[in-house]
Amino acid sequence: MKAVAAAETSLMMADHERANRYARQLSACTQAQSCRWVTHHVQWIVRSSDWLLTRDAARWSALQIASREAQQLGIVATMPKLTGMLAA
Repeated sequence: MKAVAAAETSLMMADHERANRYARQLSACTQAQSCRWVTHHVQWIVRSSDWLLTRDAARWSALQIASREAQQLGIVATMPKLTGMLAA
């Protein structure tokens, strides 16, 4: 959970490289056994970073897909500051 909070903070500070590093750390946690929660957050961090760096339709669409997946999984409240920033 610390890596998720750290990634959110990094994205809020426009430190995309660091956010992606935290995403890679999270991803490494699931090499032995898959975890949907972790996989989703890795995707959310990477897609958010991509969108914040290059705001185009394809990246926005990918981010929206991740957002819908979060709603379906019931994990929409994990990164509220980032979610609020992206919605603005």
